[in-house]
Amino acid sequence: MDITDTSPLTEKVKEGHSSPLTPIRGKFQSVGANFLFHCLHWSNLYDKVDAFRNCASLLDPKDGVFFGSTILGKEMLDDDNNAGETAMRVLRVFNDVGVFGNLGDSLEDLDGALRDIFDNVDVQLVGYCGVWTARHPKV
Repeated sequence: MDITDTSPLTEKVKEGHSSPLTPIRGKFQSVGANFLFHCLHWSNLYDKVDAFRNCASLLDPKDGVFFGSTILGKEMLDDDNNAGETAMRVLRVFNDVGVFGNLGDSLEDLDGALRDIFDNVDVQLVGYCGVWTARHPKV
């Protein structure tokens, strides 16, 4: 399976993470999404922005915090000489079989997608993972 896969299962997953979650809007003090977004099958993190918006919609707009982490496949591909043979093999195999969908996911896109949705964003690169906290959703 590649990142442009259009199989019925992939389409159902794409539909599910981009559908609005309005019944429980604005109720939570925190929403965590650790090691989740790299499993969604879109070309890059900007294409996954509806899933980020859904998480933001769950937060109390005043005090809520969205936090998480994701494996940034593009960062690994851009640094494949240092990432290590095993890590690169796992990245490619997991993307090929459809466990991951993160070959286009970059730190720059993660930061940009979060800043489009939140007023207060902190994104850090830890190894090849993007780790973030975001507050005050604009939605």
